[in-house]
Amino acid sequence: NWREQAITVMGKGNKERLAFMPDGTLRRLKLWVNDVRGEQPGPLFPRIRRHDDVQDSRMTDQAIYEILRTRRMEAGLEHCSPHDLRRTYANDLLETGVDI
Repeated sequence: NWREQAITVMGKGNKERLAFMPDGTLRRLKLWVNDVRGEQPGPLFPRIRRHDDVQDSRMTDQAIYEILRTRRMEAGLEHCSPHDLRRTYANDLLETGVDI
């Protein structure tokens, strides 16, 4: 929901919940949707095959780990997991006074 600056995410136990986003995140997400994903229903981060062929299925956990591993190595970091990013982002929000 762009107006409320929120997206519906599936949490543990397949529970749906709203995740609210800061302005910068919302802008980048809109660019992703407009330039890559499109407005059709489906996963926010779909699987993308060779030659920019966007699929209807979601990106796999392994694909996310591989992308992060590649970027981590490019940045010269020793270890970083998706959970590390989530935890760091949540801590940064809390430190700036955002109610999560």
